[in-house]
Amino acid sequence: MTATLAPARGMSGADLLAAGLSTRQLVYWVDRGFIRPDNPNPGSGRALWFAPAEVRIALVMAELVAAGFGATAAARLARDPAVGAAELRRLADLVEGL
Repeated sequence: MTATLAPARGMSGADLLAAGLSTRQLVYWVDRGFIRPDNPNPGSGRALWFAPAEVRIALVMAELVAAGFGATAAARLARDPAVGAAELRRLADLVEGL
């Protein structure tokens, strides 16, 4: 999965699934608070909606998980403003090289 920039309007949960996240990842990450839907009380027929910042976090997390990071570590790294894109790529390259 290759992360793309988050659209200015955000994305629905279905959009994130189409971008390559699995249903299991999406549900688990929301349940654990790794990514936070923008709409209150999603579920029961109400679609998940994610603000652009949360979309970016989800896509970065997906890249890190694909590179071998656990979900908790990926969430911490994706939310850390001190971790830039170049550093994330370097970390992913290190994990791939193991």
